[in-house]
Amino acid sequence: MNLMDSYQDIRKEQIVQNVHFSDDSIELYSPRKVARSIGVSESSLKRWCDAGILNATKTAGGHRRISRPEVISFVKRRNLKLFAPETLGLPVLEDVVIENPADALNQYHDALLVPDATKCSKLLFYVFMSGWNVAEIFDQLVSPAMTRIGDQWHEGQVEVYQERQACQACLSAIHQLSSLLPSPRASAPTALGGSIEDDYYDVPTKAVEATLVSLGWRATSLGSNLPLESLLKSAHVHRPTLFWLSVSHLEDPVRAVFALNEFASGLPVETTLVIGGHAIDSEFRSQIKQAIFCDNLSQLEALVLKLYPPKETGQTASSTNPKPVDA
Repeated sequence: MNLMDSYQDIRKEQIVQNVHFSDDSIELYSPRKVARSIGVSESSLKRWCDAGILNATKTAGGHRRISRPEVISFVKRRNLKLFAPETLGLPVLEDVVIENPADALNQYHDALLVPDATKCSKLLFYVFMSGWNVAEIFDQLVSPAMTRIGDQWHEGQVEVYQERQACQACLSAIHQLSSLLPSPRASAPTALGGSIEDDYYDVPTKAVEATLVSLGWRATSLGSNLPLESLLKSAHVHRPTLFWLSVSHLEDPVRAVFALNEFASGLPVETTLVIGGHAIDSEFRSQIKQAIFCDNLSQLEALVLKLYPPKETGQTASSTNPKPVDA
């Protein structure tokens, strides 16, 4: 066995062992801080907590505490405004001016190329608080911006290092966006996924993860460039309701057809396979059995909401059209 074979064996074991669906610890805020952040009185906020309008936990001493994702969800549901987002460790958006969705896309693209991860995160936060859901953010902003950068790289207008830096800035922004999403219920359906071997693009699979979490799923992206053999092993260990494969690049399409069909037939019977990505065309789809294909994350969202209604996840259905972004 050579060094690369040894590495692959270790990598396969890490993929299976590192999967977890436990909720990360999140910071909790006092009613006073939350009230200050949204510009209401502390007494009003406490009444909302006691009425179940705003979900809160209580400390051993009986003090109310509220998570940041719960505050964000409450503000969006009630069409309120964050008057002092910095109170909750969120960015101030007074310096963000977006005229329309096209302007948002151009600004995000330019920030990725700098790269300016802070501005990328602020732009995603801005449109999220403006009413866009997570699938819309990826379909209308993140994916087009990254596609444009990829095209510029192919045309020699952007260097390889710039494309790599843009990917890292994008992943950082996705991480910040994900931190705003409520933790799924322990009883929520589970999903696993990643990109296949020789596909090194992390952004698409992390986008799927964030989209499913926003819909109330306990979703985990396993990463990129993963052997199908190891992905299949993870499916049998964790037996998710849904397994996704992101396919942005195919090194050998003929071989991939055989491998993906073998993978699909080997999944647990209760697991639905969903495949998507820029490398998938109609001819390729026609050769893959036992899989559902999605062209974008809005399609994935619609599929998930149809197969698994919101009542099963505790989330509400979101809109399917991006909201206008005003200055």
